[in-house]
Amino acid sequence: MAAYASVQAATLDEVGNPIGPIDLYGGYAELRIGGLRYSPAVKTILRYHGEDVIRVEPGNGSVPGQISAIFTDDLGVPTLGLNKNVWEGSTESWDIQVVGQRITVKTAAGRVALRLRLDPPGVLIVEQLDMRLADSHLLVTEDAYAAGRYIGEDSIAWVFADLVILRSTSKGCAIEFANPQELQARHDLTKGRSQFGFAANGDIVSSSGAGVLWIPAGIAIATMCGDFREYGFSMGVRGLDETRQAIKSGRNSLIKFIGTGAQ
Repeated sequence: MAAYASVQAATLDEVGNPIGPIDLYGGYAELRIGGLRYSPAVKTILRYHGEDVIRVEPGNGSVPGQISAIFTDDLGVPTLGLNKNVWEGSTESWDIQVVGQRITVKTAAGRVALRLRLDPPGVLIVEQLDMRLADSHLLVTEDAYAAGRYIGEDSIAWVFADLVILRSTSKGCAIEFANPQELQARHDLTKGRSQFGFAANGDIVSSSGAGVLWIPAGIAIATMCGDFREYGFSMGVRGLDETRQAIKSGRNSLIKFIGTGAQ
């Protein structure tokens, strides 16, 4: 009882952040996010203006796999971090629940900011993510994702690309937010060496060297990977709440909504 009372009376600084291990006991690490098919070719899953936000080291027989990431909520407030398979919740997070193989983080409004599920022996699945990074936003379910850049208070330029990344360079990245000038330079550098040519309308580029780029929005998918197969693409300017509803309805609904605005 005395120990309980001391915890109840402690400040947030005294208690510290909640922390715990992600047990990838098989030695191999894989992060499944948004239906992206990239593993083990790509190690950087999310990059924001040169900074790796989510990264996976798959591991091999002698070196164990590791997952590191920084997650934020829909306002950009840090909620939970992963540092080489150890998770640490932020004291700013309103509600962190650990039940069985799941970790769930909720905002003060009760919205799920992040839900992770461990699928032993070595797979961590992002079941749900609603994350803002400065002027960008990422929505994720198990089978779909939408990468967006704010162009107004509630106007977001969204991209979804359905593809399989077959191999990657050391600089390759599954989802990247970058400066439009950098993406244009990347396209100019690689378009003559593309393995399957490129399609471009001035704004949208798809090439094996550069990736799938929406240049004015500064969004790149499968960038600098070198080889991928693309099966579908959708882009459009939509509101955040409507896109949240569309992604909950599944991949096909999301593709349709981003491209046409129809639910």
